[in-house]
Amino acid sequence: MREWLAAYKYRGQETLAPMLARMMGQAYKLLASELAATSSSSRPWRIDAVTCVPLSSQRLAERGFNQAELLASGAAAAAKAPLIAMLERTRNTEKMSLKGRGQRLHSMQGVFRTLPQTEEVLLSVLHKRSNRDSSRKGARLRLLLVDDIYTTGSTVGYCSEAILDTCREAGIPAEIYCLTWARS
Repeated sequence: MREWLAAYKYRGQETLAPMLARMMGQAYKLLASELAATSSSSRPWRIDAVTCVPLSSQRLAERGFNQAELLASGAAAAAKAPLIAMLERTRNTEKMSLKGRGQRLHSMQGVFRTLPQTEEVLLSVLHKRSNRDSSRKGARLRLLLVDDIYTTGSTVGYCSEAILDTCREAGIPAEIYCLTWARS
């Protein structure tokens, strides 16, 4: 799996993209099934919206695509949920693969913030969900955050923190679930 992701991410083997997206869709279905099994509700467990870890503008220019966004599209398709850009990087960071755990945790601090329209978009998702499923009125908004590789958890942790801060400020009760394609 690591080789496939590296071939896609660093060597531009775009023919792998559909397979990687389908695999993330299957991973989402397994996650949803496990969470539904532990839920006390008789309603199916589902995500309301999907987002992904953003790339820096520099890394996006180098690659021409965001690998996490591709993976998130597979999860969003499987969840039948919208894929929404919610985050941006406040600064470029060095490649995390070159850093140790402590350096990763420190260098990722303050790197992510929500986009200016995130609050409005989340309120819209919440409104649509309430209209679609009256039994979930007042329930927390369930968001899925997707990244390609989980190493220390700092990236998904700081991204989640930024989204939850925006949700709190807007009075939107939210839960964030994270799904990564591989663990390092």
